[in-house]
Amino acid sequence: MNIDDIVISGHNIEATEAMRDLIHKKFERLLKHYGRFITDAEVILKIANEHDNIAEINVNVPDKQLNASAKTGDMYKSIDDMLDKLKTQLEKYKEIHFGHTKEERFTQEVDDDEDEAESLSAS
Repeated sequence: MNIDDIVISGHNIEATEAMRDLIHKKFERLLKHYGRFITDAEVILKIANEHDNIAEINVNVPDKQLNASAKTGDMYKSIDDMLDKLKTQLEKYKEIHFGHTKEERFTQEVDDDEDEAESLSAS
């Protein structure tokens, strides 16, 4: 997926260039780590009333759709919170479908190196 493929729309609000830039900038970081399995993404910005700014995102990954939303008094804060929630979901998805957490992979690599060293010294 390319960063330009994100669909951004607004309900009762026009998505400004600054909002689009913020979404692109933050989502680009997610694509660096999780881009190999994100197929498409749609962001919806809403104003429910004077005090509720809602940001929602729908992301398709193989065999699943991830959804995250946040509601605050500030649209930029809602966008940040929404993408933080999405990152958590993507981390869980990656862990379930692609193996261990980063710490477990490191520990496993160290154990494998120690086992290899022991087998070489025994021969």
